[in-house]
Amino acid sequence: MESAARPATVLLVSQPGVMRSALHSILQSLSGAIIMNTDGALSACDLLESQQTDSVVIDANLPLAERVALLARIKRQFPLVFCLALTTTGRHHQLLKEAGADLILMQNCSREDIKRAVFSNNGEHDSAD
Repeated sequence: MESAARPATVLLVSQPGVMRSALHSILQSLSGAIIMNTDGALSACDLLESQQTDSVVIDANLPLAERVALLARIKRQFPLVFCLALTTTGRHHQLLKEAGADLILMQNCSREDIKRAVFSNNGEHDSAD
């Protein structure tokens, strides 16, 4: 499947460190993606208000309460933005889903899993429940 003419704009929300670097590298390697970075929920919301964004990748290195609040705010203010939440455990899947995550993946998932997630909703924005 060819990627859409317009590149997918992806916002990575992750605290600085090894995981952020690894995720940024994975996202940067995806052809047809423009990557933006923020350190936390407040800066992510500011960026979402000023930049059109197709997908948000929320790293598991943010505190759970911050991930949940960010997901809820994105879905309330920007319902068409696809939200991918990463987690290190299955314990919080239901909470993240209820907050608005469109997809939840384990933090150690493959590059292909992330690629499918980022591009699966580019241009489609179906409202699945």
